[in-house]
Amino acid sequence: MDYAYVDYPAIIQNGGFNDFTKSASDDSKPATPASVTPAKTVDELAQEVLDGKWGNGTDRKERLTAAGYDYSAVQAKVNALVIKQESTPVYYTVKSGDTLSGIAKKYDTTVSVIQKLNPTLIKNVNLILTGWKIRVK
Repeated sequence: MDYAYVDYPAIIQNGGFNDFTKSASDDSKPATPASVTPAKTVDELAQEVLDGKWGNGTDRKERLTAAGYDYSAVQAKVNALVIKQESTPVYYTVKSGDTLSGIAKKYDTTVSVIQKLNPTLIKNVNLILTGWKIRVK
């Protein structure tokens, strides 16, 4: 959802646009937007970023900043979460009927990556045994 933190109706009325009479306000001072109090924690925002709710790159930076959040803090938390996810090993116990390619597809990886993660266990990619606990990520 898009949110605007600018009071456009007031700007239109006070500026004398669209047949409104211009108000007698002091035009020498530029209008300052009201300060926005962030409603979400950095942890919540980082998870939303990982879920794809804030866009990517410059778009993400602009949207977070416009919403009143500290982009640098949020991005630092996102980076920390990504590194943690990548460094945490994931294991799978081979079941009857499993194939290495099927397991690789299930975990969004490749057979060669699984083989490299398990060099002492998987010497032949065409031979895996039920009960083996293999690292998949």
